[in-house]
Amino acid sequence: DLFDQIENGNSNKSINLDHIVDEILSIVELQEEGLKLNDFSNEIKIGESASRTISLDGKKNSLLKLTLRIAASLALIICSFFIYTKVSQYKSDRASSQVSYQTKSNPQGRKSTIFLKDGSKVILNSESSISYDENFSSGIREINLEGEAFFEVVKNPEQPFVVKSGGISTVALGTSFNVRNYVGEDITVSLVTGKVRIDKDENNTADNILMPGEKLRYSRELQKFEKQKYNDYGDLLWKDGILSFKKASISDVVANLERWYGVEIEIAVSSNKKVSYGGVFKDQNLKQVLEAVGFTLNFDYNIDGKKVKIMFN
Repeated sequence: DLFDQIENGNSNKSINLDHIVDEILSIVELQEEGLKLNDFSNEIKIGESASRTISLDGKKNSLLKLTLRIAASLALIICSFFIYTKVSQYKSDRASSQVSYQTKSNPQGRKSTIFLKDGSKVILNSESSISYDENFSSGIREINLEGEAFFEVVKNPEQPFVVKSGGISTVALGTSFNVRNYVGEDITVSLVTGKVRIDKDENNTADNILMPGEKLRYSRELQKFEKQKYNDYGDLLWKDGILSFKKASISDVVANLERWYGVEIEIAVSSNKKVSYGGVFKDQNLKQVLEAVGFTLNFDYNIDGKKVKIMFN
């Protein structure tokens, strides 16, 4: 039974070598008992010829015992080698299938493109990170996201692609979409191509199915979904190196500039005015952007290394 278990790959069960040795030695002992019975039968023979037979048979029996012990030792060596080979192969196979967890992250001021083993592509925004099993050994292509990322997913109906972000899951088979999950903000999922389903607490409804040109916003405070239409793709320009603002408050402007340029911004002199700013910048440095935004919102600024001060007039 033990050899059958090993042959069938059941090496995760404990293998007791002492038990194997005992079984082999028991076979030898049975053989010896058989030899003793033969010796006893020889002793009851009568005459000198019987004595000679007993003497001759005794030598044969001693030789046979030695042969059996040598055979038992060889069998033990072969058995041990066989078990060692099987166990080594099992450990090797197990190691190759183990989870290989990866974390990719960007600090402020940096973006990156990550190619997954299934061929899918992830464009990771600044101050963002993803973590995942690079082998997708669970059968699901699951990604945990903090921050913002754009996904271009290779289609595989038998292995769904799931992005987990702040209590919601975006499920896709083959599509491209954007997920934004920054601390202190609502979570948004914007679909470009294909179709996705957004779940909360493993429950999904038909209202959470997105088609191209649709966006789903999840309120952390209210724990509710809101579906919206969009057609300007302004939320997705970041992946092409374009900094975009649309009806942005001053706190939104500051947070995005800090994230984009890797700086710390302090509002030294605030404004009582309600700010709603819009603008698009491509390949412009921080000073150029602050000049344009400051002109519109009427503030001065000071840059000192990685620290920026804003003073409203």
